[in-house]
Amino acid sequence: MEKHVFEITRRCLQRSLSVMLPGPDVVGEPFWALMSIEPDGETNGNYYAVWQEGKRIVPLYPGRKLAQDYLAKTGEHDLAVRGISKEHLRVLLEFQKRGWIQLGVCVPVAASPTGYGVYLPTAEDIERMVKELGYSLDDV
Repeated sequence: MEKHVFEITRRCLQRSLSVMLPGPDVVGEPFWALMSIEPDGETNGNYYAVWQEGKRIVPLYPGRKLAQDYLAKTGEHDLAVRGISKEHLRVLLEFQKRGWIQLGVCVPVAASPTGYGVYLPTAEDIERMVKELGYSLDDV
Protein backbone atom coordinates (compact mmCIF):
# COMPACT_ATOMS: atom_id res chain seq x y z
CA MET A 1 0.00 0.00 0.00
CA GLU A 2 2.79 2.42 0.91
CA LYS A 3 4.47 1.90 -2.47
CA HIS A 4 1.16 2.56 -4.22
CA VAL A 5 0.66 5.86 -2.34
CA PHE A 6 4.21 6.93 -3.20
CA GLU A 7 3.60 6.21 -6.91
CA ILE A 8 0.38 8.22 -6.93
CA THR A 9 2.15 11.11 -5.18
CA ARG A 10 5.05 10.91 -7.65
CA ARG A 11 2.70 11.02 -10.65
CA CYS A 12 0.74 13.97 -9.24
CA LEU A 13 3.93 15.89 -8.55
CA GLN A 14 5.31 15.09 -12.00
CA ARG A 15 2.06 16.30 -13.59
CA SER A 16 2.09 19.51 -11.53
CA LEU A 17 5.68 20.25 -12.47
CA SER A 18 4.98 19.68 -16.16
CA VAL A 19 2.21 22.29 -15.91
CA MET A 20 4.39 24.91 -14.25
CA LEU A 21 7.73 24.13 -15.90
CA PRO A 22 7.27 24.21 -19.66
CA GLY A 23 9.90 22.25 -21.55
CA PRO A 24 11.54 23.23 -24.84
CA ASP A 25 8.88 21.45 -26.91
CA VAL A 26 5.88 23.32 -25.47
CA VAL A 27 4.26 25.57 -28.06
CA GLY A 28 3.03 28.97 -26.93
CA GLU A 29 -0.77 29.21 -27.06
CA PRO A 30 -0.48 32.10 -27.75
CA PHE A 31 2.28 33.41 -25.46
CA TRP A 32 5.95 32.73 -24.85
CA ALA A 33 8.08 33.58 -21.81
CA LEU A 34 11.70 33.67 -20.74
CA MET A 35 12.62 31.25 -17.99
CA SER A 36 15.79 30.57 -16.04
CA ILE A 37 17.49 27.32 -16.94
CA GLU A 38 20.08 25.09 -15.34
CA PRO A 39 23.37 24.26 -17.12
CA ASP A 40 21.71 21.10 -18.50
CA GLY A 41 19.01 23.26 -20.18
CA GLU A 42 16.20 22.21 -17.84
CA THR A 43 13.87 24.93 -16.60
CA ASN A 44 14.30 25.62 -12.89
CA GLY A 45 10.88 27.21 -12.38
CA ASN A 46 11.90 30.88 -12.32
CA TYR A 47 10.21 33.15 -14.83
CA TYR A 48 12.24 36.12 -16.07
CA ALA A 49 10.80 39.36 -14.68
CA VAL A 50 11.31 43.09 -15.16
CA TRP A 51 10.62 46.02 -12.86
CA GLN A 52 8.06 48.54 -14.04
CA GLU A 53 6.19 51.15 -12.02
CA GLY A 54 7.61 49.63 -8.84
CA LYS A 55 6.22 46.18 -9.65
CA ARG A 56 7.90 42.94 -10.62
CA ILE A 57 6.34 41.94 -13.95
CA VAL A 58 6.52 38.58 -15.75
CA PRO A 59 6.46 39.55 -19.43
CA LEU A 60 4.63 37.35 -21.91
CA TYR A 61 5.61 37.59 -25.57
CA PRO A 62 2.96 37.22 -28.30
CA GLY A 63 5.42 35.38 -30.55
CA ARG A 64 8.43 33.10 -30.24
CA LYS A 65 10.54 35.36 -32.49
CA LEU A 66 9.75 38.37 -30.33
CA ALA A 67 10.82 36.45 -27.20
CA GLN A 68 14.02 35.26 -28.91
CA ASP A 69 14.87 38.82 -30.00
CA TYR A 70 14.27 40.14 -26.49
CA LEU A 71 16.41 37.35 -25.03
CA ALA A 72 19.25 38.24 -27.40
CA LYS A 73 19.07 41.87 -26.23
CA THR A 74 19.34 40.84 -22.57
CA GLY A 75 22.70 39.14 -23.13
CA GLU A 76 21.68 36.56 -20.51
CA HIS A 77 22.95 32.99 -20.95
CA ASP A 78 20.94 31.33 -18.20
CA LEU A 79 17.56 32.04 -19.80
CA ALA A 80 15.59 30.23 -22.49
CA VAL A 81 12.43 30.89 -24.46
CA ARG A 82 9.60 28.60 -23.39
CA GLY A 83 6.10 28.28 -24.78
CA ILE A 84 3.19 29.01 -22.47
CA SER A 85 0.50 26.44 -23.23
CA LYS A 86 -3.16 27.11 -22.49
CA GLU A 87 -2.78 25.04 -19.33
CA HIS A 88 0.27 27.05 -18.19
CA LEU A 89 -1.57 30.27 -18.96
CA ARG A 90 -4.62 29.28 -16.93
CA VAL A 91 -2.40 28.70 -13.88
CA LEU A 92 -0.52 31.98 -14.38
CA LEU A 93 -3.79 33.89 -14.78
CA GLU A 94 -5.11 32.35 -11.57
CA PHE A 95 -1.91 33.46 -9.81
CA GLN A 96 -2.45 37.00 -11.11
CA LYS A 97 -6.09 37.01 -9.98
CA ARG A 98 -4.92 36.05 -6.49
CA GLY A 99 -2.34 38.86 -6.53
CA TRP A 100 0.66 36.54 -6.43
CA ILE A 101 2.17 37.74 -9.71
CA GLN A 102 1.68 40.50 -12.29
CA LEU A 103 1.74 39.47 -15.93
CA GLY A 104 2.61 41.86 -18.71
CA VAL A 105 2.54 41.62 -22.48
CA CYS A 106 5.82 42.65 -24.09
CA VAL A 107 5.50 44.52 -27.39
CA PRO A 108 7.89 46.46 -29.64
CA VAL A 109 7.94 50.18 -28.84
CA ALA A 110 10.12 52.37 -31.06
CA ALA A 111 10.43 55.17 -28.48
CA SER A 112 11.72 52.84 -25.75
CA PRO A 113 15.49 52.65 -25.12
CA THR A 114 15.32 48.84 -25.26
CA GLY A 115 12.93 48.79 -28.21
CA TYR A 116 10.26 47.08 -26.08
CA GLY A 117 7.55 48.03 -23.66
CA VAL A 118 5.41 45.99 -21.29
CA TYR A 119 1.65 46.52 -21.26
CA LEU A 120 0.07 45.63 -17.90
CA PRO A 121 -3.32 44.04 -18.62
CA THR A 122 -5.64 42.54 -16.05
CA ALA A 123 -6.13 38.78 -16.07
CA GLU A 124 -9.50 39.39 -17.71
CA ASP A 125 -7.84 41.51 -20.43
CA ILE A 126 -5.46 38.65 -21.17
CA GLU A 127 -8.36 36.19 -21.32
CA ARG A 128 -10.10 38.48 -23.87
CA MET A 129 -6.87 38.79 -25.89
CA VAL A 130 -6.51 35.03 -26.00
CA LYS A 131 -10.09 34.65 -27.30
CA GLU A 132 -9.56 37.37 -29.91
CA LEU A 133 -6.49 35.48 -31.13
CA GLY A 134 -8.64 32.39 -31.63
CA TYR A 135 -7.60 30.37 -28.59
CA SER A 136 -9.85 29.01 -25.88
CA LEU A 137 -8.89 28.52 -22.25
CA ASP A 138 -12.13 26.63 -21.65
CA ASP A 139 -11.02 23.34 -23.23
CA VAL A 140 -8.02 22.70 -20.98
